[in-house]
Amino acid sequence: MGEVVQAVITQSGGGLGLMTSLPMLVGVFFIWWFLVIRPQRRQQEDHKTLLSSLKRGDEVVLSGGMYGRIHAVSEKTVTVDIADRTRVKFMKSAVSARAQADAAKGKDDAEAAADDKDSATDDTQVAVPGKKGRKKKEAAS
Repeated sequence: MGEVVQAVITQSGGGLGLMTSLPMLVGVFFIWWFLVIRPQRRQQEDHKTLLSSLKRGDEVVLSGGMYGRIHAVSEKTVTVDIADRTRVKFMKSAVSARAQADAAKGKDDAEAAADDKDSATDDTQVAVPGKKGRKKKEAAS
């Protein structure tokens, strides 16, 4: 057995290949750790904190994209109001986020759209169908 190992070492260049590739393997492992494993663990901890802090009245987004308001919370499940007099029971792990951040973003988008609509002026001219070369003023809505 020792002779076989000795033959492999002498064929590979005296073991020098292992000494040069080992630091590269360690470097790849650390890069993988910082780019993949560490952020995933942080995300899992944040989700665990979110699940433990859920309470009645919180607006949440479920993993399927459904929005609702929490009606009741137990150890493993959460009951969510998704419409008037419609309650559905889910596993706590189905809650993916609180809805306040998403709702605030949606409100900002709606305000921006309203501002764009208000910016239209009364002197905007549009072509009137059926009348060649004539234009009509459009009243702002």
